[in-house]
Amino acid sequence: MGATRDLAGMIERGTGGRTTDRSAALVERSILDWLGCAISGSMTDAAQVAAEYARSVYGGGECHVVGSTLRLDAGAAAWLNGIQGHVDDFDDSGSHPASYLTPTVLALGEETSAPAARVIEAWTIGYEIAMRLCNGIRPDRGWHTTPLYGTLGATAAACVLLDLPRDRIEHALGMAGSATGGLMRNFGSMTKAMHPANAARSGIEAARLARLGYEATPGVIEGRYGLVDCFGGPKAHVPSISALPSDPLFIDRQPPVIKAWPCCTGTHRSLTAALSFAEEFAPAPDDIVQVNHYGPLIPGKGALQYRDVATPTQGKFSLEYTLAAALIDGRVDHDTYSIERFGRGDIQALMARIHRHRSPEAELQSARTAEGMDVDVLTIELRDGRVHTMKLGPRRVLDGAEVADKFAANAARGRIRATAPEVVQAIRTLEQAASIAPLMAMVSSPSTEQERDGR
Repeated sequence: MGATRDLAGMIERGTGGRTTDRSAALVERSILDWLGCAISGSMTDAAQVAAEYARSVYGGGECHVVGSTLRLDAGAAAWLNGIQGHVDDFDDSGSHPASYLTPTVLALGEETSAPAARVIEAWTIGYEIAMRLCNGIRPDRGWHTTPLYGTLGATAAACVLLDLPRDRIEHALGMAGSATGGLMRNFGSMTKAMHPANAARSGIEAARLARLGYEATPGVIEGRYGLVDCFGGPKAHVPSISALPSDPLFIDRQPPVIKAWPCCTGTHRSLTAALSFAEEFAPAPDDIVQVNHYGPLIPGKGALQYRDVATPTQGKFSLEYTLAAALIDGRVDHDTYSIERFGRGDIQALMARIHRHRSPEAELQSARTAEGMDVDVLTIELRDGRVHTMKLGPRRVLDGAEVADKFAANAARGRIRATAPEVVQAIRTLEQAASIAPLMAMVSSPSTEQERDGR
């Protein structure tokens, strides 16, 4: 029994009655948050280009596209919805599980007329598989982990909805392994949003092909030239992928985290401190002499690769741009990364006075032992000579009513048939719904005829 077969068995068994009210509510929370991101994302240039492509290449279907009148086949709908949900980088944190799981289960759940409870179970199992891969692969190169874990996670969710037996699931996972990949080089561009979109579409395709008898080589996760061998770092550990206890479920053990700001999670601890400082002191930009950020890693390593930014989207992956915006405006939101705000130039002027450093304590350690050290500090020197030193604590995350408020704000940026409170209520009772078709109709865009009729 290898890791691939073990995971296939987990997928076949499903949650096995281990779904709790809490776990179901956590899935519903993630779906609501992602829907808001997708509605807002449907208005972006990237989504408009992708929609034009999908309309011309994939043709029609029965599955709704969020914030649109367009209907597509499940694979194409998952792809386009996947782009829309991730393009603003406002979806959940970590490997962005909602960005590949939600478009997969909504599209395939709608196509198969699955009960909403089954859709929630598929999401839960997809999350279980993706997080186990995260625990075992531990990459150390420039792979974007969203499609790395997400392609097999989406495949797992699709296999649940198609009710595949274990042997077919193994083949689906094998196909998914060869569809995995995404480069961090593309952070700060439209292409990053394709990473979870490709994972969602590939997951559906792999499950469909496996159901029809298409085959893959066994042991795609643990075998030579397999997933861990090709993507894993020095700390990769195959046994931990399947050896972790399956009760409680991963979603109960480590729930998805809802973002507070539409930018890379790597900035959020610093943002939490900087926004608190801005609220208390409200400094004028010219009063800030310099800002110094100390952390455990080599500055610039990882997702925050832009010290200078050429586009607003690159600003989402720039510590300097995001901190400067927070200190000047006292907030970070969609407008922070708009062409208009970017074009004013005052953020860029303050960026020149923001510097990254590796912590002196971390300098005494090797790269392996320094990673994860709690040495993050932000210092802000003002023109009057004061220096404010802030040790970074936990980042701000959203829960409860804040998630509904975030959804409403995002939904207001797009066009959907239902009101935000109606969608929130539908999500809160989703587990009892006979299907997700009514929900998907609510979050699609009204047609011209419906607008004329006041519907």
